[in-house]
Order: sequence, then structure tokens, then C-alpha cells
Amino acid sequence: MLQSMRDGAQSWVLKTIFIGLLVLATAGLVLMDVGSFFRDGAPTTVAFEIEGQEFTTVELDRLVTAELRNQNLSLAQGLDQGIVDKIIEREVQSRLLLVEARDLGIRVSDTIVADQVRAMMDSMMGENAPVDEDSKAAVQQLLFQQYLNNLGLSEGQFVQYQKGQIASGMISNALFRTDFKPESYSQHLLAFENETRDAGMYKVRISDSDIPNPSDEDLQVFYDENKELYRTDELRSFSMISLTHESVLKELAIDEDLLREEYETRKSYGDYTTKGSRLLSQATLGTKEEAEKVLKAAKSKNDLRKAVEEVTGGTAAYITADRYARGELPKDIEEPVFSTSKKGLIGPLETGLGWFVVDLQDITKEETKSYNSVKQEIEADLKETRAADLLFETAYDVEDMLAGGATLEEVAKDMNLEMKTYADVDRSANIIGSKQKNNKIFDEDDIVGSRKVLKAVYETDEGLSTQLVENENGDFIIAFVDKVTPSVIPAFEDVQSELKKDWKENKKRELSREKANELITAYAETGDGIDFKTYKGIPRLTALGRENKSALDDLEVASLFQLQEINELVNLPDDEGHVIVKLNKVNVPAIDLSDTSLIEQKGNIARSFKEDIARDYFKALRDNMDITINDDTIALFYKKRLEQNY
Repeated sequence: MLQSMRDGAQSWVLKTIFIGLLVLATAGLVLMDVGSFFRDGAPTTVAFEIEGQEFTTVELDRLVTAELRNQNLSLAQGLDQGIVDKIIEREVQSRLLLVEARDLGIRVSDTIVADQVRAMMDSMMGENAPVDEDSKAAVQQLLFQQYLNNLGLSEGQFVQYQKGQIASGMISNALFRTDFKPESYSQHLLAFENETRDAGMYKVRISDSDIPNPSDEDLQVFYDENKELYRTDELRSFSMISLTHESVLKELAIDEDLLREEYETRKSYGDYTTKGSRLLSQATLGTKEEAEKVLKAAKSKNDLRKAVEEVTGGTAAYITADRYARGELPKDIEEPVFSTSKKGLIGPLETGLGWFVVDLQDITKEETKSYNSVKQEIEADLKETRAADLLFETAYDVEDMLAGGATLEEVAKDMNLEMKTYADVDRSANIIGSKQKNNKIFDEDDIVGSRKVLKAVYETDEGLSTQLVENENGDFIIAFVDKVTPSVIPAFEDVQSELKKDWKENKKRELSREKANELITAYAETGDGIDFKTYKGIPRLTALGRENKSALDDLEVASLFQLQEINELVNLPDDEGHVIVKLNKVNVPAIDLSDTSLIEQKGNIARSFKEDIARDYFKALRDNMDITINDDTIALFYKKRLEQNY
């Protein structure tokens, strides 16, 4: 019985659910690697440890590699973006929950795991599940065994893994899925966030005519106190060549014999062969008599589904149309289906799973694509593969030539590469003294526009070449520093006109501040003397990102909400002098939590509340558990990995 089920079930059931099982396997076990079921067995180094449970660099690197592949990043790019730290944090939290579940005494029975596995199998089989309960149980067992075989796990290992996941999941659900409704907390916070204030504001201004002209002594003192403000930027002049994937592809040519050899190799693996297949729907019945009735009704109605429904009273025995190749059907069905050249009804057919009636709807013959039809595809694939290797080889050749005494110009000419030269470039990639509107040397989408390039240039002395730099696109750049213009503080005489202008601006701010303070002092004594302009209903600037649409700027609004007493004043600088802001009134709204306009804010508060609880919970777990993260070991491991990549 089991062998016949293997012949049959591996086709029409496995075909519809096996891919789904592999997805579950990959997502649930391979990436998590809980229980260390996927370790290579070779000596490894500990990346981090929780309560004596070790997590090796091999396991960490497997997760990092998977994450890089998902985000389409190189190892260098992933390290720059902190992928390793994020994965460590995620894994630490996951294992904290496992340890916490154990310490809390959460135990999961074998029955719960078995029910979960059966539910998973039922879900994946859907309508294709056998009607007979014994057959269904046998198919479930067969699928589960193949699932374990693909993962390389014993049943005991799988059960232990599931128990850990279910136990830690109970804690995770309590933290993240519970519907928290902190109504009192929400009411107070919403009142705080939606509070508005009425303000008075007076702008203190000093006219240019009120500002005296500075003496040479005034300017000299100002220069001595602020000379660092006039320091010039360090500048670099350099030449640069770049090696791109596209430039290497252009130079590549693939021999015709190699193309044909690759075609034959791929063809031998079946890459270009479309297997003969049959599109058919099926009906699986318990007895020959029932199958004969379905066949007769199907011929009459010209519809197998309606025939099954008429005879059996339902459609559970009907299997919707799908396409099958040889080897994907039970032998007792495959032979008559693939031996005929006519479409139509076939049956009844006896198999190990019962009696079948088949509606053969389409016949596709086996075909093999010709060499000419796939030549361009093969050539493009081989070029892509070889371009990556050639790009590295060429980059190293450039380094070797420069180390051997060749100039960058000689390298560019010898390798047919374009050389670009830039003069007086600052650290922000601006060309100092350029009269062009856009004076940056790198466009955002320019392959040489990597910040790494400029960083390398500024780390290299005059007359030397930079290290080989790989940018975000996987291209290689190398530069030669032609000249270094050091940062200097210009002499007093060279900046005298700027000094005079800056001294006056500084004096203007100083006089406006003094005038504002005098007005505030007089107002405190008399309650009068300042003609405030009134502004009402100014909302608070909150962490929710509310846009400031009031007449006051962000500093003025923030300072207004720092005031505690009605009629309290604050003196603030602005672009033209100073302003005096006065608190007139505090407007605290009455909050009705049923108000639909507050839905978004209430949602944000609830999410923040959950995040706070989770953060505090994990902090408490960390504080109470022995956790060791070997940063130096991890850094050394990935330093070696990067060296291997190059």
C-alpha cells in the first residue's frame, strides 16, 4: 500500500505542495538554524554566547549570506550597512526568548507538535487531499518524511525545534500581538500632543544706520578671536581611472566553439528541452462501479467535474486540471495517458489509490531549442560570468603596473581606460573656484561618485596612488594624488573686507540682544512697553512629525512650549536680530477617545506602548542573563572574508 502511494502521491499531491514545503523549510529552519542542526561539523569560532549556548561564526555567516542575497548586496556593502549587527541583535533576541521560555517552565507536548504538522500538511494539500482517511494519513506521513529528508533532520530534531519555536512564540505573541488599550495613558498623551498655545511676539530690529563702523583695532580683535572661521579647506588635485562591469563586457569575446560546447552541456542537462506533457483533470473514486458511472455521466455532460458532482454529491473527488510530464503520474495512469494521441476521457483506471477517470485536455510534444535560437542567451551568460573575474584580474593588473613604477596615465593608455583629472577638490567633492553652476565632480549616478573614492584620496599623500576602491556598483576606481593644498588661516590683510562685514553682523546681533533684554526688564517692572503681535492656536511640534504651519519658526514654537507661566517671556535670536516671545494662554483639549479623527494618533501611541514594553522586557532579559558577544572575533572573521573576496 505504501509503495503504491509513493508512486501515485509523489505526483499529483507532491507536485502541488512540495514547493510550498521547501519554502517553509528554508524560511523556518535553514535561515534560523535553531538547535545547530545545520552546522558543518568543522571546528568553529564562537560569535556570541547566551547562558552557555554558543552561536558560531559559521552559523552567523550563513544568516549574513542569506540576508545579503535577499537584499542583493555585496559583502562589503552589507558590512557598511550594519547587516551583521542587525542579525546578531535579531538572533540574540530570538535565543533570549528560547531561554526565557525554558526558565518559565513552558513545555510543549508531542501532541501539539503533531497537530501542527498535520494542519500544515492539510493546508498544503487543500482540495487535493485523498478522501479516504487511511490514504490521507499515509500521504501525510510520506510528505512529512520527505520534508525531513530535504532538511537533513531526524524526526526528533524537528520536534525539538518546533517545541522551542512554539514556546518562544507564546512569549512573543504576548509581547507583540496582545491588543493593548492603555486608555488613561492615551488620553493624557493625546491631550499633551494636541495642546495648543496662544502667543505674543515682538521682533527686535537694529537699523544699519545704528551700527558704527569698526576701527582697525576692532577688526584686529575680532580677527584674533575668530580667525579659525576663516581657515581655508584642504584641497586635493588628483587623476582617476575606473574599471566598470560594462567596460569589461565590451572587451569580452566568446569563442564560437566554446559557445557550442556550452550549448551541448546545457542541452544534456535538459535546459533547452521542453518535456512532453499532458494537461488533464482527474476524478478519484472508491470503486470501479462508481468510476464507470462518472465516466458515463462525463461523456453525456462533456464535463468531468459536473459528472463527479452528480454521482458523488460533491466535488471532493475531482482534481482540477494540471500539466504533468512523464514520471509525475502513477504508472497505471501515465501509460494510457502518454500512449494515446487523442484528447478526451480515459478510464476507468485502477491504481493503488483507487479508481480514476481522466479528462485529457491537451497534448504537448517534447521539443529542443536549436543552437541559433539560444546562442545570444548563452553568450550573455558566459560574458557576465567571465566579466566578474576579468574585472578583478584587470584591477589587480592596474595595481601591479603602478607598483612597478608606471604612471596612471601610462596605465590608462596601455589598458584603453579613460583618465579624468580634477584640480582643487574639497572633501565634499566641490571644485573650489569653479564658475559652473553645478561644480561637484561627481553626479549622483556617476559610477565614480562613491564617497569611498574621495575618502581614499584624502587619506593618500601627494605623489602616491590610492588603494583600489570598490564602489557601491561593484566597479573599481584608483586615483593618483597630484597635489595637496593644505588648510591655512589667511592673513588679516587678505580677509579684511570679510572681517568688516562679519563684524557688523555680529554687532547687529549684539545690539539687538541688548535691546531685547532692556525691553524684557522694563516689561517685568511695568507690564507694558512692548507691542506684541498675537498668534492663537499654535500646535506643539511632536515626534509624530507634525509639520509646523504656524507663523512662528521651529525654535520659536519649541521655546513657546518650554514656558511655564502665563505672560512669561523668552528672548530668541533670528536671522535679522532677536524676537521676544510671550506665553498668553495654554489650550488643553478635552479628549474623546471615540473621536475617529484620533485613530491614527491612537494607533501610534499603542504601537509605541508595545515597543516600549518589548524594549524594557528584552533589556530585563539581557540584564539577568549571561550574554557574551565576541566583537573582535566577528570583526576578524569578516576581515578575512573580505580578503578572500578580493
